[in-house]
Amino acid sequence: MGNNWNLDNLYVSYKSEKFIDDLKIFETTVKDFSSWCSNNFDNVDNAKEKLEIYLEKLNNLSIFDSLIGYVYLSLKVDTTNADLLNLVSKIEKISVDVKQIENYLTLFLKDISDLVINLY
Repeated sequence: MGNNWNLDNLYVSYKSEKFIDDLKIFETTVKDFSSWCSNNFDNVDNAKEKLEIYLEKLNNLSIFDSLIGYVYLSLKVDTTNADLLNLVSKIEKISVDVKQIENYLTLFLKDISDLVINLY
């Protein structure tokens, strides 16, 4: 058995149009999602609706798994590929914004919890 595996089910190349498009979509989706959280999690009005929208938007970030999975697996074969190393850095940098999105949710849920506690 060889030491290589076929990643074509994810992407044929990190230079492929699909990979490049998905990376752009991921970056834009994260920016838009972060902005939405900033604008909507500043109060608990319509909390249920906001949480439903949040979950829908969160599902749109699933593309991250394909992107980072492909790059990490490709690096296992070619650990010195500068382009792949730069892509890891770029994707991980975008992922920092995902952590901020998670922080928005945590604070929003705390606000909801505080509201419920204060009601009783």
